[in-house]
Amino acid sequence: MIKADTRAPLIQFLQLLAAHHPSK
Repeated sequence: MIKADTRAPLIQFLQLLAAHHPSK
C-alpha cells in the first residue's frame, strides 16, 4: 500500500521524468 507521504514525492518524480522526456 502506498502512503500519502510516499505518494507526493512519487508524483514529483513522475513530473521530473515527464520534464526530462516531454512526450507532448
